[in-house]
Amino acid sequence: KQIAALIGADHREIVFTSGATESDNLAVKGVAAMYREKGNHIITCVTEHKAILDSCKHLEKEGYKVTFLPVDNKGLVSLDDVRNAITDQTNFDQWYRDVEGVNQTFEIPVTLTDAGTTRWVVPGVPDLNIGAANWQTDMRLFNAGTADVNATLTFYSQNGGTPQNANVNIPAGQVRQFDKTLFSLFGKTNDGGAVHVTTATASRLVATARTYNQTSGGTYGQFISGVTPAEATGLGNRPLQILQVEESNRFRSNIGLAEVTGKPVKLEITVTPPDAKVTAVTEVQLQANEFRQIGSLLRNVGLSDTYNARVSVRVIEGEGRVTAYASVIDMLTNDPTYVPAQ
Repeated sequence: KQIAALIGADHREIVFTSGATESDNLAVKGVAAMYREKGNHIITCVTEHKAILDSCKHLEKEGYKVTFLPVDNKGLVSLDDVRNAITDQTNFDQWYRDVEGVNQTFEIPVTLTDAGTTRWVVPGVPDLNIGAANWQTDMRLFNAGTADVNATLTFYSQNGGTPQNANVNIPAGQVRQFDKTLFSLFGKTNDGGAVHVTTATASRLVATARTYNQTSGGTYGQFISGVTPAEATGLGNRPLQILQVEESNRFRSNIGLAEVTGKPVKLEITVTPPDAKVTAVTEVQLQANEFRQIGSLLRNVGLSDTYNARVSVRVIEGEGRVTAYASVIDMLTNDPTYVPAQ
């Protein structure tokens, strides 16, 4: 209970294990059992940790179907192999991988509901060429349904202004690619914000993005999963929690906020250092559909040189719903790590 109180969790969510192997077993088998009614297919790759592979092989004996994807001579998994492996029975995919040149991006499993939904929001979508960095976002939309889906993609700039729309069709069972999304769909450059995906009727879509910086030394970036209104928080709901936030000479942390339902909302943001002796609280007003990124939040609230802080985001006024994340950036390489709020 002391640990739970420190990190803002329920004590029933904390499990002590003897090590990584037991943790891998517990995670893989536990998630598979929890979502078995939604699907019995698991995707992994042949170079995963032995504890993961052994757990997957055990699940095969219990009737699960497991796809073990190959890697090439550089240890990379083909994105086409991933697309082709996904079925309407896919429960989750799990690996740390390097896909087609982007280094070690952890891709978060996305849950598909049977009923589907009509809105997905992808925050933190840039097209920024500032000389020292060239940030781009490539979006993907997967239609897990049995009928084609017409969707409207709307870009809400963090600088305000008139939203920009683009209409797209996603064939059943296929993935649509929108590389350099802001320019290719909306004709926007040197801008950033959030992209909302909406459909006229409930649809079983998965919306994801890869935001990356192209440099002479290679490409690095972060994977961002689209968020539905049901996954966001609203008035009367529990606060969102972002862990492992740091502001030091090694890392800085930007906090992203996005309203996802088209209604204004007021937020209370609390920063709690690991010793919990002091906290910093600030309030933020978001307009309908607004996306805002707060650079170096901890420094701005007087908590520089803080490690492993917890950021809580709570709705205190309004009918809107909010999602949040941290982008923890290496001060030496500028490589970001995406930390979704939970």
